[in-house]
Amino acid sequence: MRALLLLTLLGGLAEARPRNVAIIAYDGVEILDFAGPAEVLASAGHAATTEDGKPGLEVYVVARTMAPLRAQGFITITPNYSIDNAPTPDVIVIPGGNSAKLSEDPAMMKWLTEKAAHSEATLTVCTGAFPLAKAGLFDGLTITTFYGAIEALRAAAPHAHVEKA
Repeated sequence: MRALLLLTLLGGLAEARPRNVAIIAYDGVEILDFAGPAEVLASAGHAATTEDGKPGLEVYVVARTMAPLRAQGFITITPNYSIDNAPTPDVIVIPGGNSAKLSEDPAMMKWLTEKAAHSEATLTVCTGAFPLAKAGLFDGLTITTFYGAIEALRAAAPHAHVEKA
């Protein structure tokens, strides 16, 4: 499924327009959940260029503000954009970690809900699923998360089918 999504995104790059990919950052983001998709999508964007030679995927980091964030308490991430000045994303990636930082922030939830409704794809990693569950964006869908958070996701997304990972 993930490979199919990536191929679909890259297949659409035959169009001349690069796709904007917003990687969401917040205090307590899980490094692997943040860096893994960022690395894969940035590499894919450079491998698949548009007709005019630009990277097919423009990957950038978005957070509530542009202030530096602490990932796992020891790595500093400086966002490229805040939710107030970020380019409109075609693809949104919400990494796991302490995603309650997103779910409990009304401004972030408003931005995520609005942008996810109009994006080509919104991807979540691990507990990054919880903000979208809270927003009701998983209703009627089949979803999953980290095995230790399955029951919590079922409670957060009662109208979704939550599978064990």
